[in-house]
Amino acid sequence: DEFLQKLNDYVENGGHVLYTFKDGVANEHVKVRTTRQPGIITKAVGAHYEMFVDPNGEGLADNSGIFKGVDNQISNWAELLESDGAKVLATYDHHWKSYAAITENKFGQGMTWYLGCWPNEEF
Repeated sequence: DEFLQKLNDYVENGGHVLYTFKDGVANEHVKVRTTRQPGIITKAVGAHYEMFVDPNGEGLADNSGIFKGVDNQISNWAELLESDGAKVLATYDHHWKSYAAITENKFGQGMTWYLGCWPNEEF
């Protein structure tokens, strides 16, 4: 908890952090947090989720223009993110298209990015 709060402070003071799926979910004893996910970093991430799924053939839809021409397939894990102010860079392209997959959030003087899925290496 202390380390995650230090990361929040780091971002708020001008740092940049790329978070990936499952970050912040559990404490140091691997006990899953019962708070809104991704736990302590939710504030800095600017998004949260209550559900995750097996993507089962789902791909990513580019909302930002950053990922044009890139293979959009994902595998193994997909968090169904809801923005709390974060910019949505990508959503899912089929069953879960109303949810964010990748977000960007300005927090204080810094910035976070959150990958809520397992994209392929090209992405």
